[in-house]
Amino acid sequence: MNSKDNYETFSASQIEMTLTLALDKPQRFAGCYYARMNPVLYRMSTLVPLPCCKIDPSVKDAMSIFLKNSFNDVEEYYSEYEKELDDKYSEKGLPKDGYTSLKFTNEKEFTLLVDNPYALRLARLIVRYDNLLKKLDFYWLSGFMGDAERLTQTILLNNKIKTFRHSIGHINKALCTKKYKSLGFGGEDELTRDEIVAALHENSDYPDTEFKASAA
Repeated sequence: MNSKDNYETFSASQIEMTLTLALDKPQRFAGCYYARMNPVLYRMSTLVPLPCCKIDPSVKDAMSIFLKNSFNDVEEYYSEYEKELDDKYSEKGLPKDGYTSLKFTNEKEFTLLVDNPYALRLARLIVRYDNLLKKLDFYWLSGFMGDAERLTQTILLNNKIKTFRHSIGHINKALCTKKYKSLGFGGEDELTRDEIVAALHENSDYPDTEFKASAA
């Protein structure tokens, strides 16, 4: 399947997804960073490289594994914390969906165009992140958690999503610079023109004077 076929296949499967997110500072990244991460996720999903950029299959596999592990890491952490909160809700006699009874005045709807499986996975991750923060706030507002602990738990949840964002940035850097090997994805790094000239100069068997004379 060529790039055009890939593009048409995923364009045909595009769906609109509406997210309702709080506009507190931790959640604001959802709107502004999703657009930045989505092109990278699209290339990873379709395995369509950047223009004039051929990627070795082993490098693609390494990048795919890295992305999947990055997703798994944050999703597993959130799953464990969701279970922990559910246990706390049950222990205190709070309904699991009690947080939905709160009226968040600073909520806003975001309509996303989801055009590949990774983007859909990211959108769902954003929803889980937002809901966890709301569940945490409901537990805190119910008087079962102190301010310091709430702040600590919020920071931990934030750090996980930030780490994932940095992972996407790492993949994007590899795609843009083609430094796959030096960034940990194997293969061979493609040298820039200046690096090629420098390498030729360093490995030359001839002194500069003889090279200049022969060139003349």
